[in-house]
Amino acid sequence: MRTFSTIVLATIGWIGLSSISSPLNATIVSNFEITVDRSFDSDRLPPVGTKGFGTLTFDESQIQYNENNFFDPYARPPFGYYAQRPTSLSLDFFNRRYTQVNDSSIGRSTTYFSFNRTDTGSYQLKGFLVGTSDESSSLAISSNGFAAAFNNAGLAYGTVQLTSSEVIPEPSMIAGVPVALMFGWLSHQKLKRRRSKTIVLK
Repeated sequence: MRTFSTIVLATIGWIGLSSISSPLNATIVSNFEITVDRSFDSDRLPPVGTKGFGTLTFDESQIQYNENNFFDPYARPPFGYYAQRPTSLSLDFFNRRYTQVNDSSIGRSTTYFSFNRTDTGSYQLKGFLVGTSDESSSLAISSNGFAAAFNNAGLAYGTVQLTSSEVIPEPSMIAGVPVALMFGWLSHQKLKRRRSKTIVLK
């Protein structure tokens, strides 16, 4: 029994060492909400109060660090932790679903995604600017607001709010835990059989 406990502890230790020695590329999921507060053609554009719900996803391996340009808020890449592009974008707005990721610009700012480093060592989206479009409309969305154009009918403007952020561990690491424990159990069974044979031979 003591041997089995030793094997289990060694296996768990192996899992811990593996997770330290091999970087995990977790998926970062950031949700945001947009709300129209100005609309210049209510017949063809989304009326004031219309909401949209979006999600940006990133892989941690995409995140880089830039230690320059600290005093230039318009510099790209931005100072600190950033990503060039999201893994995916999804936005449901005005009876449309947007999934296309375009480069965008508002004033001097161009597409960017900046992150804070959390106490647990993961990342949290803090600011962004991205464009998206379909066959009849286009949007420029940032953490400070958005602008939407529909068939050149005019523009609608509104606010943007980051609503939640979640870090999802790499699936292979989650699957690896029971596999490693099974490996430890099989090793224990093999050791038991070997010992029983040795006793019989004696």
